[in-house]
Amino acid sequence: MDAKYRKLDVQRACLLYGWDQKLKRYTDKHRLWPIAGINADLATRSISFSHIPLRPKWFGVTVFVDRDAKHELYTERINGSVTHREKLLKEPGAHDDPPNAPPLWFPENVAADEEFVKELCSEHLIQKTLDQATPAEFLPSAAKEFEWKRKGPNHWGDAVKVAIVGYRWITRDDAELPKPESSDETVSPLIAKPFRPIQS
Repeated sequence: MDAKYRKLDVQRACLLYGWDQKLKRYTDKHRLWPIAGINADLATRSISFSHIPLRPKWFGVTVFVDRDAKHELYTERINGSVTHREKLLKEPGAHDDPPNAPPLWFPENVAADEEFVKELCSEHLIQKTLDQATPAEFLPSAAKEFEWKRKGPNHWGDAVKVAIVGYRWITRDDAELPKPESSDETVSPLIAKPFRPIQS
């Protein structure tokens, strides 16, 4: 569950999902986990799991570098796959340059959801600064800066991005999601405080 903005509300919803107040234990084996994208300057890893202070030791948030996730979704999975497919249509034997990530697969009727398709096309990678070099000067590509800019709503794009990051995290080689302790005694005192009420 995206925890970038209303993070305390999201933490509360995730922590209490499946918790039975009367029985004082979890009655549902399924879990909700908060997840949040951050700036690359604030991260040491592309994806990581961080414990949340004052919460049970098994509970935390999956943190990811937003730029990396957008590159994978929009540049590699969407644009990379389309570019490769178009190349194969022109050159059927051109299998030597596959995209860096597998393509996205959608139901056959995905085009019927115009809003979904439109919001997957709302993010654009644009050049941050204009080239100051003259035609006679050499400006290496590495000197150019790019940034993601959103044009219109992108809620569905964010949802797909978060789903991919979450899948990457739980299917990594050393994946072992933390689990609540059998007693779950540490959860009970946190039901009311220090969370604030969820806003409707």
